[in-house]
Amino acid sequence: MVGAMIDDPRPAPQRGRWVLPLLALALASGLAAGAYYNWYLWHPMSGLMITLAALGLLLIGGVAFLIRSRRIRPIALVLIVAGIGTIVGQNVGPDRPATRRHETGSMHLVLTSPVSFDASGEASCGSTADASQVVVDPGSFGMARASEEADFHYPSVTIGDMYDYADPGRRDDHLTVSIAVHLAAIPADADLNAVPVETIHRSDRASVMTLAPGHSVNGGSIAFSNLVVSDGSGSRRSDFAGTITWTCGPVTVGPGPNESPLPEEDLSDSPVPG
Repeated sequence: MVGAMIDDPRPAPQRGRWVLPLLALALASGLAAGAYYNWYLWHPMSGLMITLAALGLLLIGGVAFLIRSRRIRPIALVLIVAGIGTIVGQNVGPDRPATRRHETGSMHLVLTSPVSFDASGEASCGSTADASQVVVDPGSFGMARASEEADFHYPSVTIGDMYDYADPGRRDDHLTVSIAVHLAAIPADADLNAVPVETIHRSDRASVMTLAPGHSVNGGSIAFSNLVVSDGSGSRRSDFAGTITWTCGPVTVGPGPNESPLPEEDLSDSPVPG
């Protein structure tokens, strides 16, 4: 019959058939990002950034979903699902190994350049059980001074990628040395705005760093040279070269709320061999 209606055998296009795969991808991406950054940004204050980012996705997605638009609502759902995935991933993802705190350590700084300098002082340490992650901080008074006129030296050492994740100069071996030098005295005729009160000698990718073999939770030693010094006038290559040796006393601070108790034998560390 002329003008008869002929049924089209092809199925009508399904609107939004790509939404479910996209939502699944958003969920998987959120889970992966939350788990990874929970491990990467291991410090609780840094990990808070993950929660804030996830809440931001949920807020933007929720506001966008209230807009009655067939084009915007799928995007809003993607943002919401990604935010939920990030929160879930952050809470179920792997955590960094627990760190142990040693408050009664010591540190020995020997400079061979530009002048001979040999001093010791108190230190505190933080480390994982296998010593793959170590941070050594100086005591409040730094290294012992040879005289009243000598400057104050505050060295610190970090080993492992837990402690250099935010460092723009992070090295492939994840070793960092920093020596803050506080001037003991400033000339009376000096302009305080022009003369730096503190200089910081710090390692970067070009520095020469050698970690002595056999370092452990009990201590270690590292040799350094070609650091970078930063002060009020800018940055330049430092002439500091030498070694830092440290020891870490017994664990004096218990594990945090998310850390398992330490075995009894781990609570007493033997001295570092000479």
